[in-house]
Amino acid sequence: MLNKLLVAIDHSDLSWMVFDQALSLAVATAASLRVLHVVPPDEETVHDHPIYLSSAEVNVPGSHSSYEDALFSSYVSEALHAGVHTEFFQYLGNPGPIICNFALVWEADLIVIGRRGQVGFKDPPLGSVSSYVVHHAPCSVHLVHGCHSVKIKATPGRQVRAVY
Repeated sequence: MLNKLLVAIDHSDLSWMVFDQALSLAVATAASLRVLHVVPPDEETVHDHPIYLSSAEVNVPGSHSSYEDALFSSYVSEALHAGVHTEFFQYLGNPGPIICNFALVWEADLIVIGRRGQVGFKDPPLGSVSSYVVHHAPCSVHLVHGCHSVKIKATPGRQVRAVY
């Protein structure tokens, strides 16, 4: 049974797709959701301390001092609108180990994470956050694959577009 879902996001375009799938699973299973954003130490924009934002804090006037805070609260707000209890956390550090440790401490039932994937690679490149999580997670992992359009030779008169 899925009671606790951990969704790991970043600033990529894939994050909303990852969040949407996690939210759909949370709604279907009546699970609680924790949204986790880990900022690698090499990123320039980072808060001085960890952020915690719960469903109850989304509509507090003046509680969001930056674009980033507003973006994070939009995840929580959307989940709240769907009736899912959600909390948001942000930490600074190495994403893979922090995601796995967070899942262990919280006793998550499932981690939902994106995988951009490199076209032509059999496995994710060494150092990939999703690869680390898949191999070290204390629970099941749901990978959300990014979409890549590829060209496929079509027979005359037929259009073909593959997305994977």
